[in-house]
Amino acid sequence: MSIKVRNITIGEKPLICAPVISEDEKGIIDDCRVIKKAPVDIIEWRADYFRECRNHIRIKEVFGNIREVCGDIPVIFTYRMRDEGGESCSEPVSIEEYTALIKCAADTGCADLMDIQVMSVENSKCEKAADIISAVHAKGVKVIASNHHFDMTPDDDEMKRLFKIMHDTGADILKLAVMPQNNTDVIRLMAVTDYVSGIYPEPVITMSMGKTGIISRMSGSLTGSAVTFASVKGESAPGQISAYKLAEILGIVG
Repeated sequence: MSIKVRNITIGEKPLICAPVISEDEKGIIDDCRVIKKAPVDIIEWRADYFRECRNHIRIKEVFGNIREVCGDIPVIFTYRMRDEGGESCSEPVSIEEYTALIKCAADTGCADLMDIQVMSVENSKCEKAADIISAVHAKGVKVIASNHHFDMTPDDDEMKRLFKIMHDTGADILKLAVMPQNNTDVIRLMAVTDYVSGIYPEPVITMSMGKTGIISRMSGSLTGSAVTFASVKGESAPGQISAYKLAEILGIVG
């Protein structure tokens, strides 16, 4: 199944998303202007890079300016916690701070999509991920349920279990990122992607990170991964390649 977000449809063919990872407002806005001119379908604001990320007032102000610059390009709001590879400029946030930040960003009306670390929330036992997702949905924002493994690739059954948990939260898109130890890990991730994209109605996003996993970022038309992340003004994860190069490759492979 595909979902419509502004002027794009997620789930019909692989789309390109580029992250904004600057630490201050000027850099963030400048990056948005540059990315907007690149062959990019979606922009992701990685707010964990923002030096004032704990200040809800500043989040609202900066997000409003991002929205104005990005125009009709869909924007994902992401605050990645350190337990899944985040780059917080200060000490780690608590799960309570994380969920409050998610709700603050949803309240702005500037986000089209919001990334939520489902397993981080579920494992905290503070608040159910499904409840947070329901609150975000109430603001008209679609949700990407995500889970990231920067040190390994889980076995196939575990990856399928994670997708089932994410699906059960009621999220709109399901995302899994893993780190391969060898080529077989990459092939396994791609095979699991093909499997889950065929059984769940939500669009699926996967990537095998690092140099070894680069092929997974180019093969969405084969595996069913709906969005691939590429760099324009910096990488937010290992293995992201230039959006210009990736657009050329996707134009060839479909």
